[in-house]
Amino acid sequence: MMVALFGVNCAIAQWTALSSRTTSHLSSVYFPDVNTGYAAGELGTILKTSNAGLTWTALSSGTSNNLNAVHFTDDNTGFAVGDLGTIIKTSNAGLTWSAISSGTTEILTSLYFPNATTGFAVGHSATILKTIDGGTTWTNVTPFGVEGNLASVYFTDAKRGYAVGGRTILIPNGAIVLTLLLLTEDGGTTWGDASMGTGPLTSVYCTDTNACYAVGGSLPERPPYSEVFKMKVNGDMTTQISRSGYGLNSVYFANANTGYAVGFYGTIMKTSNGGTDWTIQNSGTPSHLSSVYFTDANTGYAVGDMGTILKTTNGGNSLGVNIQLSTENSLKIYPNPSSDNISIETTVNQSHSELSILNINGQKILTRQITEAVTQINVSTLPGGVYEVQLIGEKGMQTGKFIKH
Repeated sequence: MMVALFGVNCAIAQWTALSSRTTSHLSSVYFPDVNTGYAAGELGTILKTSNAGLTWTALSSGTSNNLNAVHFTDDNTGFAVGDLGTIIKTSNAGLTWSAISSGTTEILTSLYFPNATTGFAVGHSATILKTIDGGTTWTNVTPFGVEGNLASVYFTDAKRGYAVGGRTILIPNGAIVLTLLLLTEDGGTTWGDASMGTGPLTSVYCTDTNACYAVGGSLPERPPYSEVFKMKVNGDMTTQISRSGYGLNSVYFANANTGYAVGFYGTIMKTSNGGTDWTIQNSGTPSHLSSVYFTDANTGYAVGDMGTILKTTNGGNSLGVNIQLSTENSLKIYPNPSSDNISIETTVNQSHSELSILNINGQKILTRQITEAVTQINVSTLPGGVYEVQLIGEKGMQTGKFIKH
């Protein structure tokens, strides 16, 4: 896969942890208005806030299956999908939920309604379901011959939509995951396969018919690598953006220019210019983040592991000075995770550079001057957790993350 690396800014941002009163994994968050929001997750968990996240109340979903996505078409009407083909619906703002037959037992991972009557749900085994009666009945429109698992779906209108995911193929020494990108222009009757390259895609979001974004990257136990793609109207990934960092699970744009992506180990990224540049934000948590949603350009929420719910009211504005990352390759850190020693490697000439290690709060805990391409550091005395490495030199700044066991 051809990738173009891009410059980003790195600074400490303002995200606040909210009390969810649950330790369940939260997979999805959605706000039908600025005050009312819902989060869905494992074992049928559904939470609701009516005061912009100040407090959250557990709702009875009527299912113990994992719920992977939640979506509302108006203030009262909402849906959640999950394992074993689960689809549930509420018509009274979450007070009660009823099960709807999906006609499948596949894991459903995402759903989207371009209007009140037309909706789509996707999942494993390239499953695609469609409703044209407001979710009362669902029809299987899975494309013939497509293999893989779909993770996200988004429609710009009732006709044009994208579904993204990944497909695993076996190779002599194991397996690799290929990108899966499907495009329809006739409301899901037919789907074209625009897949390219390796690496799963986990989320897709469109700001209009001409600009869609898809994110993905490596799993947390694999070498860190995250991806953001910007797609044009014909489905081609004409702009391909990548940076070193843990994989991304969700992308959301508050408007045509302002977007956010979240992922493993508390990763949060922001763009203010339609994806040309991205800022790395400090979420204040090492928890994996699964979903992000903004009610306006400044007010947003992210949810994830162990009942994590984060909120920002200023777009995660930085508290420090922004530093432009090098447009060259970012740092290679290995072994990762590590319990004693790590090697930090750069392919960029960084003579007389300063290397720093920061904790999850953005505090520098180690700084040294380096002149070599590979530097070894003993991290055996550091507490377990996620750390960021910064290398600042005449070429700009490079960053990476590592896990201390």
